[in-house]
Amino acid sequence: MTYMTMMRLFSALILFAFCIPLQAEESKPLKRLTVLRFDMGKTGLASGLFAEAEAGLRLALVERGGFDVRDAALSLSPEESAFLFEKFKTAKVTPVPIPETVSIGEKTVSGEVIQSLLESAVVVVPAVVEYRTVEDKRSGATVNYKVTLESELDFMLLEGDAAFVTRRVETMGYDPDKNRALADAIKTILPMFSYELSAVQGIRPDTVILAYERGEAIIDRGGKQGALLGAEFTIRGVTPGENGKPSERDKGLLIVSETTDDVSVGTIEYADPDVAAGDAVEEVKRFGLDITPYALTVIPYDFSPDIKVYAGLRVTLAKGVYTLRPFASVEFAVYPFSTYLDWFPVRPFLGCELRFRFGRFELAALPMIGIEEWFALSPSQTSTFMGFGLRGIVQAGLLVSRDVRLFLEGGYEYWFGNRQGFLADLGISIKL
Repeated sequence: MTYMTMMRLFSALILFAFCIPLQAEESKPLKRLTVLRFDMGKTGLASGLFAEAEAGLRLALVERGGFDVRDAALSLSPEESAFLFEKFKTAKVTPVPIPETVSIGEKTVSGEVIQSLLESAVVVVPAVVEYRTVEDKRSGATVNYKVTLESELDFMLLEGDAAFVTRRVETMGYDPDKNRALADAIKTILPMFSYELSAVQGIRPDTVILAYERGEAIIDRGGKQGALLGAEFTIRGVTPGENGKPSERDKGLLIVSETTDDVSVGTIEYADPDVAAGDAVEEVKRFGLDITPYALTVIPYDFSPDIKVYAGLRVTLAKGVYTLRPFASVEFAVYPFSTYLDWFPVRPFLGCELRFRFGRFELAALPMIGIEEWFALSPSQTSTFMGFGLRGIVQAGLLVSRDVRLFLEGGYEYWFGNRQGFLADLGISIKL
């Protein structure tokens, strides 16, 4: 292997590293989720009373992330929504043309609305199934009204294996004024439904932030769910896209620093100001290795002009570990050029890094032990083992994107046989 060939290989590594995008993952279109209006059934209640609850439900679904939440000016009873779901389920398997109008029970719905619902990943159908009012005269002459509402939330999960999920809640209002009692019962629907949403696997994010403060977040995934030290999670958010359509974006990045059976603590690498508890997070799929090409200069301890330059590649375990991370590296001399007339010097190392994170800025100490072998390139020479060496390095790095960190290093090395010197190097670390 000639000197020029080796330089080309090292240059290719550096070029490959810089070809990796330095920006966060691109926004991706959101799945459509359509929310229908509250159906009043046979309760006799005015639909306008539930406008605030409908708006709150849509907002709660938007804040969960992962969906382009839309509104449909249509209401369906639980029986009608179950009937429509069966039709959708069949249409997913055997597509058929949709007529201009479709009859659902006693309702006639335009084919355009039905097509829009069919193209949704999820359809949410709220309905009030029972309304009761009881007069309570136990408080002397004052009459109090106890209003009870039974509401149902049906989910048509139309992606993959289609499923129909139902959640039912009971809410109450109690007030001398019957209308205020009813209003209180309606206001309680949204918090109850918000709680029920967490049980619907097609709606809730797999993992969310439970608490967020001072550069740390607690997420609801622990060791039982496969969380590992060093695993990274992007914090998901929603941003307006083209033509006003929302799309998902990265709001930040956290790395798991502690785990228990059911929850994990993550250190925030970077985050937007609007990150808060309840935000969805998504694990970054990685092999769990950091690949680090670097260029290192060795300056003799007596500052003689015998300076040497090495090109190296370091592989660090990044998953299953956090503060203390083992690594292996190999480097070969690229200067002075005259070395390659007879020899090809190679230095493999084993060590560990002690890493401290301060947001995007990181500091690390890297103690290691290595050997040096000079492989003969000419018939007149014999491959020679040059001995063992110890090395200590301090690294200062900056995370420039989710996948790439740039760094500078300085240190000292000692090789048994009285070879020693100062070290200075720079490189780029790529997360795989």
